[in-house]
Amino acid sequence: MKKQLWFFLKEKRYVLLLFCLFFILFALVYNLYAVKWEAYFYASTLCVSAGLILLTIQLLRFLSSHRERQIKISSIEQDYETLSAPKTLLEQDYQKMVRVINRLQKDGELMQKVLQTQQKKRRKVWQNFLESYCLQ
Repeated sequence: MKKQLWFFLKEKRYVLLLFCLFFILFALVYNLYAVKWEAYFYASTLCVSAGLILLTIQLLRFLSSHRERQIKISSIEQDYETLSAPKTLLEQDYQKMVRVINRLQKDGELMQKVLQTQQKKRRKVWQNFLESYCLQ
């Protein structure tokens, strides 16, 4: 959970920095107009509360999509054809990568079988050679 929270905050770092910059600008404007600090703290408390609620909602969505991707990853090994239709461009790109990887894996398995067959044929040729010329 800590690792996922770290990735989420890392992903949202620019939004959080922008939020902090707005707070500083907000405080400067309040200071220039000589408004009481109680009003600034009240407004900033409301903004922080709303921001935390929105950030929590985004975090829950982030964790949910992470769990879905983990489930899909585990099902890829079984059958990549049963993936649901992509909802976003990111999912579409991931599914294309999965198809390419699966094709490459199948090509690699085929190549490995071909190499094994060639090795068996070479052994048989050497065995026949040794039997016919060396054992006579």
